[in-house]
Order: sequence, then C-alpha cells, then structure tokens
Amino acid sequence: MITAIDTNVLIDVLSQQEKAINALALAASQGQLIIGEIVYAEMCAGMSEDEVDRLCADFGIQLMRSSTQALGLSGEIWRRYRARHAGRRERVLADFMVAAHAVKHADRLLTSDRGFYRDYFKNLKLLSYT
Repeated sequence: MITAIDTNVLIDVLSQQEKAINALALAASQGQLIIGEIVYAEMCAGMSEDEVDRLCADFGIQLMRSSTQALGLSGEIWRRYRARHAGRRERVLADFMVAAHAVKHADRLLTSDRGFYRDYFKNLKLLSYT
C-alpha cells in the first residue's frame, strides 16, 4: 500500500498532534509513504531543505516526482473548479496537484482535509484523522 502524505499532516506531526502522528505511523506500518514536489516545496516554506530531508528520513517518506499524467489531471480538475466557482476561489492549484499526485502515484492520500478532496477527486481513497 502506497500512501501519499498531504502537507497538513506533516505540519500537524511537527506540532506534535497525537492523532496525526498515529495516522502517519499507521500508514507507514501498511506500506510506503510518499510526497510530491508540492508538499516538499510547501514544507520548505517553513523549514530548510535539510530539515525537510531529515523529517522525511525520520518517517521513511520518499519524494516521488509527479508524472505528466498527474500534472495534466490537476490542471483539468482545476479548470472545472474555476468554472464552478467563478469569482470566488478558496483553493489554489497546489491543492489539486497534491490530490492528482496521489491519484496517479499512490493508493490513497493521508490528509486532514477530507471534504475538498471528496468533492473533486471522487476516486481518491482518503485516510484521515480528523
């Protein structure tokens, strides 16, 4: 089982939130943990690359680069989102890229943000701790 990890999970883990730590440990016990470039970049917004690399190493998380299929899917669903929410957008393209990465490269996504992903990525299996 491959589990993609959302940025919010890693932030919660760093904040010592027990539910996030337990969910990450459960996912790790069931298989491989991965993140995409967006999650890596978002983590680097608050930490150095060395710190992000250490965090990933500590939890056995591997960086898996996005395929063109994942990038294309994120753009396609982002277009639908923009058409549906013309004038008011609460989500950024990066959110769609995280989900599409999980769809194309993992069996599920570990996140604390279930609602958004369920609305736009109906085939994406979610593991959540909230």
